[in-house]
Amino acid sequence: MTDADVDGAHIRTLLLTFFFRHMVQVIEAGHLFIAQPPLFKIKKGRAERYAMSEREMEEFLLAQWVEKASVKVPGKAQPLKEDSLLETLKRVLEFRTLFGKFCRRGIPAAILDGLLRKKFKATKRGVGDAEITAAVSEAAAETTGGASRW
Repeated sequence: MTDADVDGAHIRTLLLTFFFRHMVQVIEAGHLFIAQPPLFKIKKGRAERYAMSEREMEEFLLAQWVEKASVKVPGKAQPLKEDSLLETLKRVLEFRTLFGKFCRRGIPAAILDGLLRKKFKATKRGVGDAEITAAVSEAAAETTGGASRW
């Protein structure tokens, strides 16, 4: 067993390489085991859990929070509660992660914001490449005042 972080994964790889090169009999006999410790121990009230990833930790904390929460959505008669609220929050977290990845790849946040405001006409196959390309060009033109490298 090694640490649950990146260094632990590196050490685990080195150990497996050692066993593969110098102690193949141990592997073939089925006597080599790898244990993966959890990354987080989470406590909220009486609930306690071990999480293997940040995403699992976020989902646990969200699930604990939505038990007692509700969110009023403008235009909807009923507030979002438990399951629907949890699903909505998971989608928001997923979106936040994707948005961050796009921004790190050099796509300006203003262009992404313009794309989010655009209403796409999806078919059974989704949104077409031509429509996405046109939307990116349009968002870039709005953002940069007409001059765009996109």
